[in-house]
Amino acid sequence: MKKTLKKAGAAAIVVLIIVVGFLIYHYFQTWPLRFRSDFNDFFGEGNWEQISSETNESRMYTVYYRSSNAGQSGERAGTYHNWDIAFTNRYGEEELWTITDHTLKINHDRHWFLSSERYSARQALTLELMDLSLDAVGEQVKREILSGVLSEEELECLVLEIRRRYFTAYSGKSPGFRPMSSQRRIIWKPICMTSIFGFRLLITEWKSWQRRSGSI
Repeated sequence: MKKTLKKAGAAAIVVLIIVVGFLIYHYFQTWPLRFRSDFNDFFGEGNWEQISSETNESRMYTVYYRSSNAGQSGERAGTYHNWDIAFTNRYGEEELWTITDHTLKINHDRHWFLSSERYSARQALTLELMDLSLDAVGEQVKREILSGVLSEEELECLVLEIRRRYFTAYSGKSPGFRPMSSQRRIIWKPICMTSIFGFRLLITEWKSWQRRSGSI
C-alpha cells in the first residue's frame, strides 16, 4: 500500500511539474499575457481584447529538426505567432490589428544568443507598436489636417504613409527608411521613442502614382 502511494505521489509530482512548465512556457510565449501592462498603456486599460491567435509557418527562417529517424531529420520552416487585438480608436470606431512575434523569431535566427543585435521580446514588441503608432498618426493627419484642404474624393485617392529611419540598437548603423504597411490604421495614441528615430511622411496619389515626401 505504501509503495502504491509513493508511486502515485511521484506520478502526481511529475504531472504537476509538467503542467507548471507548460503554463510558464505558454505565459512567456503569449505576448498579450506577458506584456499585459504594456498593452494596457498603449491601447488603454479595458479598451482592448485579444480575440484570436494563430501559429503560422515562416518563409523567412528555418529550424533544424532532429529525429530518432535519420531520414526525418533536416531543416523545416520556422513558426511564429499572431494575435488579433480588437479595440476602440479615438474616433469611436472598432478596429482590429494583428501583432506578431515574426520579427523576433527572424532576428533570433540571424543573431546568436550573446549578439548585441539580438532583440529581446520587449524590443520586438516595441517595434510592432511603433509601426502601429506611425500608421495611426498617418490616419490622424489625413482626418484632422488634410481633410481641411482636400475634398473627400481627393482624400480617397491618397495613401498617407509614415516611414521611420531607424538605427540598430547597438551598432548605430542605419539601414534606411523602413516602409510601413498602408493597411494598418488603428489607434491614435503613439508610444514614446528615443531620439535615434527620425520620420518621413510619404503621400502617394494612386491615380497618377506621383509621390511627394518630406521630413517631419
